[in-house]
Amino acid sequence: MTLKCSSHRKEHIGACNWCGVKMCQECISKKEGRKYYCFKCHSTLGRYSRERMPRRTTSAPISGRRYQLQDGYLVLEGDKI
Repeated sequence: MTLKCSSHRKEHIGACNWCGVKMCQECISKKEGRKYYCFKCHSTLGRYSRERMPRRTTSAPISGRRYQLQDGYLVLEGDKI
């Protein structure tokens, strides 16, 4: 038994990455690699744009602090709160 599209009863190609509805080739609104989106989810998600996350910078350790890993816990010595 093969899976069928929810709307057209054709052969199932993939499922919407957002809502999970099964889709045939005609139902796919947007394809990103192996991710598929239906028309409803594509129009909803289309308002949001992807933005790059800012690069994390590594800062130098604060002088006077010592860091140790003991039994899986990070122990900060010389920490002033």
